[in-house]
Amino acid sequence: MRATTSLLMVSIVSAAVVMLYALQPFLGTGTKAGEVTAADASSLYERLSGKSPNEVFEAIDKLSDAEFNALLNSIKPRFATAPPFRCTPDMSARLCALLQRSSANGQREPWEFCFNEPFDAGCPAATYCDIYTGRCQSSQGPCFLDQARQAFERGG
Repeated sequence: MRATTSLLMVSIVSAAVVMLYALQPFLGTGTKAGEVTAADASSLYERLSGKSPNEVFEAIDKLSDAEFNALLNSIKPRFATAPPFRCTPDMSARLCALLQRSSANGQREPWEFCFNEPFDAGCPAATYCDIYTGRCQSSQGPCFLDQARQAFERGG
């Protein structure tokens, strides 16, 4: 074989490899069967957002292994000086794994509520954590209710 023929053959093969690599997203050969991409992880975030704590925890337990791993891999790294997260006995293994990876990373994930992750989802001053919604509430609400109760007891 001549040198020019060999060079031409290497160039054609290289061009074919580059074209196949560039066409991977369109051909569907970029991911393995059952693998979840980063775009799918963001849709998982959307599905979990805005739900009550119990709904989020149930949805996490119902995720497939590929979806769960996509969530784990999409989490922003924790701060270097963050204290370790300690799981409670009533947490599922999946929720515990997510919180151990996402706690104190400066971003509030859908599974973080004020009662289970005070660093990212904690309540500011003059508010309290509502354990039913997992969200911070104004501390004035109980004061108004207490005043209304007192007025009712006085008969006015």
